[in-house]
Amino acid sequence: MFAVWITTLFLLHAARGREVCYKRLGCFTDSPPWSGIPGRQLAGLPSSPEAVNTNFLLYTRNNIMIYQKISAINPSTIRASNFRTHRKTRFIIHGHLAGLDLPWISNICRLMFHTEDVNCILTDWTGGSSGLYTDAVNNVRIVGAELVYLVNLLEKDYGYSPANIHLIGHSLGAHAAGEAGRRKPGIGRITGLDPAGPLFQYTPTMVRLDPSDAKFVDIIHTHAGHLFFDFAPGILQTCGHLDFYPNGGKKMPGCKQLRVPPGTRDINDLMKEYRSIGCGHKRSLRYYAESIITPNGFVGYQCESYRDFVLGDCFPCPMEGCPLMGHYADKFSHKTEKEEQKVYLNTGSSPPYARWRKEIHVRVSATETMKGSIVVALTGTNGIRKKYTIDKGTFKPGNTYLNYIDTEISGNISKVEFLWKKHLGHIHRGCMGAEELTIMSGENGNITLFFLFFLFFLFFFFLSKQVISAINSSTIPNSHFSSKRKTSFIIHGFSSTGKKGWVVEMCLLLLEVENINCIAVDWEDGAKGTYVSAVNNIRVVGAEVAYFIKILQKIYRYSPCKVHLIGHSLGAHTAGEAGRRIRCIRRITGLDPAGPYFEGTPPEVRLDPSDANFVDVIHSNAAHFPAADAAIFGGCHHSRSHEYYFESILYPTGYLGYPCETYESFESGDCFPCPREGCPMMGHYADRFPAKLKRVNQKYYLNTAADPPFATWRQKVFMKLSGVKKMRGDINLVFHDTHGNTKEYEIASGVLSQDEVYIKYLDVEINPKKTKKIEFLWNKAVFTLLWARLGAEIVNIIHGEDGRSWSQKNEVHLGTLNMQMLTLCTAGLCRAMD
Repeated sequence: MFAVWITTLFLLHAARGREVCYKRLGCFTDSPPWSGIPGRQLAGLPSSPEAVNTNFLLYTRNNIMIYQKISAINPSTIRASNFRTHRKTRFIIHGHLAGLDLPWISNICRLMFHTEDVNCILTDWTGGSSGLYTDAVNNVRIVGAELVYLVNLLEKDYGYSPANIHLIGHSLGAHAAGEAGRRKPGIGRITGLDPAGPLFQYTPTMVRLDPSDAKFVDIIHTHAGHLFFDFAPGILQTCGHLDFYPNGGKKMPGCKQLRVPPGTRDINDLMKEYRSIGCGHKRSLRYYAESIITPNGFVGYQCESYRDFVLGDCFPCPMEGCPLMGHYADKFSHKTEKEEQKVYLNTGSSPPYARWRKEIHVRVSATETMKGSIVVALTGTNGIRKKYTIDKGTFKPGNTYLNYIDTEISGNISKVEFLWKKHLGHIHRGCMGAEELTIMSGENGNITLFFLFFLFFLFFFFLSKQVISAINSSTIPNSHFSSKRKTSFIIHGFSSTGKKGWVVEMCLLLLEVENINCIAVDWEDGAKGTYVSAVNNIRVVGAEVAYFIKILQKIYRYSPCKVHLIGHSLGAHTAGEAGRRIRCIRRITGLDPAGPYFEGTPPEVRLDPSDANFVDVIHSNAAHFPAADAAIFGGCHHSRSHEYYFESILYPTGYLGYPCETYESFESGDCFPCPREGCPMMGHYADRFPAKLKRVNQKYYLNTAADPPFATWRQKVFMKLSGVKKMRGDINLVFHDTHGNTKEYEIASGVLSQDEVYIKYLDVEINPKKTKKIEFLWNKAVFTLLWARLGAEIVNIIHGEDGRSWSQKNEVHLGTLNMQMLTLCTAGLCRAMD
């Protein structure tokens, strides 16, 4: 064993000290620090310039789609190109195993052209990067030298300053940029996109990218760590002026964590395996691409550690501001104040990735100490509404609770809603409200103060001061009831209450969109106990509601045709009982009516179409039960019915239902698109459907999203691919709306054929009427050839509601990760998308 070790050392020593020289680029050695040092023991010389075959492919606003090949060896190609000296020049350099067409580079170039007039040069060194990882590491030096050879020519022949040059490198491409910067002082900027770690981690600065390689060096770390311990291909150490670590720099949200491989695996096998499937490593590219078109996004906070960032120790930005990760990092005035400045931020798990950090303080007002969750819903000026949990646990009146959130909402907050979720084990009837809510924006430290104390008292006013009774009819004229308004009764179900929770929230939401009388029917005492007793008690409650309506008729000559009864679970059958006792109720809405003891019973026992002029029902947890089980009525599915109704109030065009006999027929597309008379809207606006009374027991099906906002719009996709052969991978469509929201949907995966038409029904979370553009995207599978190209020859997207379509037809073949924009066509007229 000792003899083998001595022999290995001798061979390594003997291998070092070699040198190769090339007329244009100079000499290269494998002496330390290029090999034989800790972290870089493998000796090696680069391949010849001819084998690496570095090409420079120029894109400008004058040639956005088709590149022009330029060469320092043949300067006439530069003179004949669209290269202009008045522009900045950005070189983009790929890493190990990148494809020949380098689609992500051309896509980044095109995004740049939306915001600036630049020379964007794709640096293609496929010949030197497509082999073993160790060979590609050695070839980085050739690429750096070729870059400098071109820069020197531009400087000599055109007087072009290196300060106007920006090198953007991914993985090994980041170190190629560093090599160029080491050889050519004065380069304006280098951006490293998750620079490669193996054989570079903790090596001397001469070997890897470091702050001395350009006037400004910024880094985005997205899968940093140690290859053999973390299975991470990115460098962990700081190596720029500004080192950005989004989400901590190691694990990106939305990316599955790969298994840790055995430590005996060869480095080339590991890197080949990783580069085929490495989501986190590629995220640096996506973040940078999005940053180009999001000038105020990706605000980073300077911290010593990610833990400090999460705890808020570096919040808000200091007086001089915070740097922006990505394209606009150079706008930070203190960017070169010192080297190795660590910057942290969080991103989303899917596009758009940009988030804006805010600190939220909530001072609660309550009748007693309570358990539960404090949730805040924020609505931006762009209409985006999102919920965020501020705290969970036990809350005391007058205490203030805070949390840091990373929200998709940029700019100002137009509306704040305080939502209180009581813990299931909390049996008291106490109420909780937000006395004061403060939001501080991290990027500028601006504070917005919302005084919500009145909401808390509004609940009490609504509950205690506005109690009205048919038995004591004088309470009605002494209340805010008006006979000029329509009236909605909200009726809760088993083991619930009308004094708080969703019942009160629904009234408040209804009052936001229409001027009505909203009456919460509280039968909490009758709804407690066993389910069987509650079932019996709904007849009494239904009779009470009917009696109340009769008193309104007597005192105000108030017509039942102005009454809408909305009941959840047992409350739905309560509404049916009231409708059976008094004729001409305008509408009854059943929110997942209770099944046990009602399923299959005669109409007089349960809610049925004869109970009102119009009866609409939302089924969200329908099933057959052999006996009543109280536990089923507190479930998520059962509650979704009133959550859907809540949201339908705010989405007048959402929740389109399709007439079908079965859900299977709906899923297979047998009921698509809507018939000539249209489709009804599930929820609050169901009564707008003109054919709502044409017959009873009309079945309508639709899908919703998993999380709020739940509304989706159904669309049918026809797609024919264009390519040269069958290949494995997946194809996707990316939808963009007018507010900047983006959603990606898979159309097909597996073996993809250019001769086959793919049909898919999508339930898209972006309203077609607010859709700005749709893009085609494909990703190759692990074993697909690196240079595989695919395009969408024909794409037709039909909207279920009105038959409008997006369509596109061309013969463009794209590499993986590149976007192909579609065209909007309406009534046979097409326009090119922006």
